[in-house]
Amino acid sequence: MASSDIYQQTVNELFDLQKFAIKLGLDNITALSSYLKNPQLKYPVIHIAGTNGKGSTAFYISQLLQACGLKVGLYTSPHLNDYRERIRINNTNIDPESVITFWQMVKPKVLDRKATFFDTTTLLATHYFAEQKVDVAVVETGLGGRLDSTNIVKPDSVVITPIGFDHQQHLGNTLKKIAAEKAGIIKPACDVFLTKIRPSIKKVIDVALSSDNRVFRLEKDVKYKILESDITGMKLQLKIKTDHAFKSFHIPGPAIYQADNFALAYLTFRNFCAKHGIHLNNDLVESKISESNWPGRLQLVQRHPDIIFDVSHNLPGIKTTLQSVLRFADPKRTHLLLGIVNDKDVGGITKILSGKFKSIIVTEPNSYRKQKAEVLIDAFSANNEKVKLIKDLNQAFEESKKNLKDDETLLILGSHYLVGELISI
Repeated sequence: MASSDIYQQTVNELFDLQKFAIKLGLDNITALSSYLKNPQLKYPVIHIAGTNGKGSTAFYISQLLQACGLKVGLYTSPHLNDYRERIRINNTNIDPESVITFWQMVKPKVLDRKATFFDTTTLLATHYFAEQKVDVAVVETGLGGRLDSTNIVKPDSVVITPIGFDHQQHLGNTLKKIAAEKAGIIKPACDVFLTKIRPSIKKVIDVALSSDNRVFRLEKDVKYKILESDITGMKLQLKIKTDHAFKSFHIPGPAIYQADNFALAYLTFRNFCAKHGIHLNNDLVESKISESNWPGRLQLVQRHPDIIFDVSHNLPGIKTTLQSVLRFADPKRTHLLLGIVNDKDVGGITKILSGKFKSIIVTEPNSYRKQKAEVLIDAFSANNEKVKLIKDLNQAFEESKKNLKDDETLLILGSHYLVGELISI
């Protein structure tokens, strides 16, 4: 069997672990990590939780650290096109052979314990980073924090990004409960970096802090201002408390909300470098960021007409995406293609999107978790919004593009599964 076939079979077997469903808890990952001699403890970790923005923040931190010459592991989820995107070192995906070898080594143990897909993928990431001797790993939680598989790490730094409603069936039905789950990744003696948060959530996170945590808050420890912005990107100036002057950065992409994510990432990065005696070359840092575009996050893939891909998939994320897009795009000349998965706030999402676009086409991601398009149609109808239904994603994409004029915009919005397939096309 060719190595490509063995790799595909391996990935199929990994995804088949989804039959064990989501099981929040650390018993399986703890036992499996112990079997591999706890690889997650062999390098410093920057651990990130939040509802939205955690993937982008993780990406920015990894890019900044690479600009200082470090070997940086990055673990994020889900992927867009290839399973290997979840685990990368200095922007290079894990190689297929490492995935195959790992699975052959742990498969009996994983199946015996009925460990989940995410348990197993997290174990692969921690093992690979240790094997490759990374200088630091940036690790994004999957779901929640306290009982998330990634919470076996002993973090050097913890980062909390914006917290909102998502995955309530696992994390709780109030923001306080959700925040408590996210704050569960805070460990004694680590540094903690907090985005702008409402007072009620701040109180919950404060409960999780120990006297030996150093805490940095975005609104107090960083100053930044957006100087210019258009659909291709933004220029901002930024300084942390210890700086004497502002530094300028160009951030690719039209997402204004990335200013907060980048500022939080930069604050975390600067502290990590100071703590570990890492030399900064500001020119290299600025150059690296100007080339760093996180795929699928308000990704401009075509100009005139403008086509934008975005993986915002819950109500808070879609609200912020909409604010960014409508800064640059006229609603009377903007079209929407939407497809989401089946655990989202359909009523809230369709309400916020109604009345904002020249036309809307509803489709379905190619996933067993897809939200049936008819449910979206009914929800849009309740808001007096007429939409077109095309279930086949490729057909829906072609139809959306067909009559676009040069001065119009098409926004493709929803699941990673939806955007990932279109990026591959």
